[in-house]
Formats: sequence, C-alpha cells, structure tokens
Amino acid sequence: MLILTRKKDERIMIGDGIVITVVQILADRRVRLGIEAPSDVPVHREEVYDEIQQKKASDVRPAVGSTVKVRSLIGGSVHEGHVTELPDKKELFYLQIEKVDGQPKEPGTYLIPFLYRIDELL
Repeated sequence: MLILTRKKDERIMIGDGIVITVVQILADRRVRLGIEAPSDVPVHREEVYDEIQQKKASDVRPAVGSTVKVRSLIGGSVHEGHVTELPDKKELFYLQIEKVDGQPKEPGTYLIPFLYRIDELL
C-alpha cells in the first residue's frame, strides 16, 4: 500500500486517466476527495461497492453439475464442489463439497444459503 500526504487542492494521479484531488479537510479530520476518472471506470465508496458485488453474486445461479467456488460471508472460508440440486428458492443450492480452502475434503452434500457468495463458476 502506498501512503501519501496531501494538502488541500493537491492531487494524486493514478495512471493516465484518474485524478484524486483533496477538496476539503473538515474540522473532524474527515477529508473530502474529488475523483476524476474515465466514464468506463466505476468509482464507488467501499460500502456501495460491496453491496453491488453482493447483488451481483445473488443474481448468479449455478447450473446443476457445474463446479463452483463459494466464500462464506461469515468465516471467509472457500468451498469448492459440484452443484447437485437447485431448490425452488433462488438463493439456495446444494453443493457436493470436494475442497475447503484449497484442501481436499471428504465429500458431503450441503445446502448453500445466502451466507455464501459465489466467487467463481468453473
């Protein structure tokens, strides 16, 4: 991580197309930033970005037989396996888990709820 010190009206350049300007320094030590970026580069606060990613993940529904990697939103562990069944509820599917955090696991079928995010459809 690069850490920079900037004063009001000073800028940070990222590549050729992104400029971050310190617009205002508030009394409570918060900083207002101005960001100039090409229109094809999305710019979001982290909490908005996380919501967008969660929404995208919830819109993805794997097919039966497909291999997926899912990440627990609670513990962060990654489970990999094959989808065996799709219940009526869109946010659920059954996964025959073969690996946890990259390590082989004794196979077992688990119902994967919304507390997991699909990382990858393989």
